[in-house]
Amino acid sequence: MMTAKKRDALAKYTAGQTMILRPFPNPGPPHSMGIFPKPVEPASDGRSFEDYTAQQPSNFDPDIQYEDDELLKLNIVETISGGESHDRQILLCKTDKTPRTNFGHSPIPVFGDKKQCIVAIVIDAVCYGGSAWADSHFCRRAAVLQHLYRSRTELDRTESDTINPKYYGTWVLEAYDSAENFPGSKRYVGVILREHLEGETIGGLCTREREPRDDELGRLIAPSNPVLRVGTDRKVFVLDPNYQVRHEITTQLMHGIVTNEHRGVRHTMICAEDVMVVFRRHGELLQRPQAVLLGTLLTHVWSTLEAPYQNKHDRRRRGEMPLHPFDRFTHNDLENFDGWYDVDWCNDNRFKLDAWMLRQFGLMDEAEDQRRYLTWEDLRQKESDVTGARNERLKTAFAFIATGGSRSFPDCSLPVIPYQPPPQSGNKITPMFGNFRHENMARYLKARPDRRHPNWRMFERAATDGPRELKEPDIELRAALAWLVAAVQLLSTRIDPNEKRSEGDDVTLQREFLEQMRCKLLKRKRDESDDSDI
Repeated sequence: MMTAKKRDALAKYTAGQTMILRPFPNPGPPHSMGIFPKPVEPASDGRSFEDYTAQQPSNFDPDIQYEDDELLKLNIVETISGGESHDRQILLCKTDKTPRTNFGHSPIPVFGDKKQCIVAIVIDAVCYGGSAWADSHFCRRAAVLQHLYRSRTELDRTESDTINPKYYGTWVLEAYDSAENFPGSKRYVGVILREHLEGETIGGLCTREREPRDDELGRLIAPSNPVLRVGTDRKVFVLDPNYQVRHEITTQLMHGIVTNEHRGVRHTMICAEDVMVVFRRHGELLQRPQAVLLGTLLTHVWSTLEAPYQNKHDRRRRGEMPLHPFDRFTHNDLENFDGWYDVDWCNDNRFKLDAWMLRQFGLMDEAEDQRRYLTWEDLRQKESDVTGARNERLKTAFAFIATGGSRSFPDCSLPVIPYQPPPQSGNKITPMFGNFRHENMARYLKARPDRRHPNWRMFERAATDGPRELKEPDIELRAALAWLVAAVQLLSTRIDPNEKRSEGDDVTLQREFLEQMRCKLLKRKRDESDDSDI
């Protein structure tokens, strides 16, 4: 049953109401009884943290005064998600005038000719089961958006940071309760503002297959035809989640997550309902849909966690680039999206998702000036950090690519790699070892006793002899050589160096790949000879 106080609070967040917000640029740090530190009990007047946060967000000082032109007046257009059954209230709002200053956030757009709205996430303690829990939600959500805004690079500020909604700051609404038994009771309510995105979530675009068990999640069923959506200017737009678009969105999603995590924000759970397919931003129709991450409650900033949790994934932030999506995601991380990407990449064909990630994001053999990501080889602290299970995945995916299995996969575009001057050339001519992953393998394997093993000798032969004449190998040949790299990596974890495997599947594949390389070299020479005769 809804209390009178909650009913009165919800009445403030309905269409047609106005909210006057004051800046609150420094919310309290995230807190909980779990991976976040415990909340700091206020010592000023002896109130408990529960009583304190029932009246105001932690770290808020009601005595700080602001000029009228520093306040923000929002008109509520409609409720996006909220009401009695929800704790947080997500409201579509508009404003005709922005504050004089921006306290650590993006400039707030006015409604104007482009009909730009903004989203207000209202965290009212009255709507939650406990005020401390409400304050925890407010601080955790705010910390993520603040950190992503403050950690932007120059490139992010221009065009590539499309995965995150623009952050318009944290604010406080001064509210007076008028319900019976609470006359004139003043409270301060935390409000987070972000960009309004015109589109639909993946969960909203799709239906799901029914599973026999209630605790199992069925695969997504993508719409077979374009869908219609109405913009804030009441115009009707067509959103076509076709096969190519769905994989473009998946590409943007993976790239965005590893980029965010490189900046210090960890996404613990990725849900179809928290990924929006956006067709219009900032009042402008996009040339192609964009993926935007909405969920912030199950996302956290590493530096705000309790000390034992801060270092668990610290290596992902060590290098100058994000972690390669193959090394970040397995199929288990993306089961919520089964059916959104190719339905043939599920169940026994999970290796095809691995192969697509390698084809899409790189085979981990790119030259220095073409690198977009780091791999576990780059970030490892000891050799055992790169596990056999991971390299078995690599082997299976590389073999699939090398035999032409990925030729029908959709190719999707990523942001252009900024120009970097090529590194100075060395005096050692080893074409394929000049690429970073193979070079790493050569360094780590050079002194190991298993160089006597046939697998290693095969790899050494392929990496030093054949590619000298193959200056621009195609993806199948590159995958074949990468397969050999992964096979050699597994020697320390799975294969006895003295074991004789001459009749095994690995040796058979190695011979096939080497023969494939030899045939392509001969064809290249014939083609070059024919060209010279013209």
